[in-house]
Amino acid sequence: MKLFYVVDKETTQHIGTGWHSLDLGNNKLLVCIHWKDEAHEAAWASRPDVISLPHPIYEAAVPLTDEHVRHLSATFPQAVGGNIHSIIKEASKRDLRMRCYVL
Repeated sequence: MKLFYVVDKETTQHIGTGWHSLDLGNNKLLVCIHWKDEAHEAAWASRPDVISLPHPIYEAAVPLTDEHVRHLSATFPQAVGGNIHSIIKEASKRDLRMRCYVL
């Protein structure tokens, strides 16, 4: 499963491998990462420079927060009133590697 985050471009140097991104402008990226274990994901998500988006399965119905919308809406207008799946759908149209599931 891939999880999604908004991060500064400089933050990607701390990820390692197994990630893809789309430029959101203003030095921000939408990043999807395929985590191999929960410990690494938890450590990453707790960083102050990482904005976690809702989990695609367990939080699928959770609306995006104002902070998410602020960073995503210039690139993804459907972020306003949307959820993680509206973002994944549009991001996948731009880059198939942004799909939620790992094949």
